[in-house]
Amino acid sequence: MPLEALAISRLDALTHAKEPINQAELEQRLTALYLDYQNPDNLTHNTETSEQIVKILQASWQQNPHNCAYLGMFNGKPIACVGCFDDGVNEQRRLQYLSVHPANRGRGIEQKFVKQVVMVERKKGIHQFMPAETTIHQILQQYELG
Repeated sequence: MPLEALAISRLDALTHAKEPINQAELEQRLTALYLDYQNPDNLTHNTETSEQIVKILQASWQQNPHNCAYLGMFNGKPIACVGCFDDGVNEQRRLQYLSVHPANRGRGIEQKFVKQVVMVERKKGIHQFMPAETTIHQILQQYELG
């Protein structure tokens, strides 16, 4: 099964999937994805813990119905995640908190996943993307997706 970008705005979003993941399990998997998250723009250290990042995503979903997180699903399991935020600028989204499971890094998953997220958002009418991290910015430039 190929990599699939799936938008979620609730942690119980996958309870009815082909291979269901309950809310507690999804929260645990997201937290694990962000355990060694390194924001390349903060060279000294990451100021947010994995639990804080998951809470930031959850809070954003409550603040704005257009905010979501995209999960990179492979064989029914989340192996990547990125937040997609509506900052109030028409037809624009901010992409932040890109993380890929350590076993899948360096295999082009980041690029493929961000490309899929952009394509899904474009189908919704979003045409501009603000990268909040250097890695996302580089991917958007490389594929002329910004």
